[in-house]
Amino acid sequence: MAEGVRAAGAHCALKLKANNGPLFACALQAFAQADASGALAFHETNEQGHDRFERRRASIVASPKRRAAFPGLVAFGRIESERRAAKGETKTFTHYVALSKPMPPKTMMETMRSHWGVENNLHWPLDVVFNEDDARTRNNHAPQNLSFIRRMSLDILKAHADNRSVARKMKLAGWKKEFLFELFVHMPRRQTRRRANAVSAGQQAFGDDLLRRHRFVAIPSAVSTHSWNLIFDPLKAASFYSLDFQEPFALDTRLHPPAS
Repeated sequence: MAEGVRAAGAHCALKLKANNGPLFACALQAFAQADASGALAFHETNEQGHDRFERRRASIVASPKRRAAFPGLVAFGRIESERRAAKGETKTFTHYVALSKPMPPKTMMETMRSHWGVENNLHWPLDVVFNEDDARTRNNHAPQNLSFIRRMSLDILKAHADNRSVARKMKLAGWKKEFLFELFVHMPRRQTRRRANAVSAGQQAFGDDLLRRHRFVAIPSAVSTHSWNLIFDPLKAASFYSLDFQEPFALDTRLHPPAS
């Protein structure tokens, strides 16, 4: 995976596990030496919520010259977390990361937490709620189609205002037809077509600048390759053109609804 990422010109931050023995051991040794020196920089955060307190500490060390083979490896990252529940139970976790780019500990922690967010908000529900990992669909475009349907269903379930979990919403939709219909009624409606007369500030400034520098501006038509749009300010270009013919036309009322 790392080799493919680097070949594409990107960087990677990949979590290390004990089953990658030589590289994992190399990371442990590098941090043991850095800890012994007493000069290891770190970034620490404290969070409290959901009846628990959690402290995270991130640190980074450069990869040693003699190390296990790993494409593009330049540093190791470590995230130590201490989770304390309201009842007093404390759990500790330590994660190691292989990095292809040097970065501050804070950036590394933010990067890994964003990765965990994808796992918690997308991959975990798809696996646990929709049993995606158990799917055995292999032929033609069926895997991609079913994957799209699962993600679309997950978005619909999350969009509903009910505070139940995604799994409970899905069960309720199977039990009650009324709730199934509610899921679609509560979907956010997005405007997919921009009104023709809706101009952004940047577009307006660009057009104003063109007309300040040129009396006439010809722009290729987006409808036909055989026609152009001529734009000009009639007041500024009054003595540079003559009106021979003007064809009346009507605006599409779907784009310009009449004022009520």
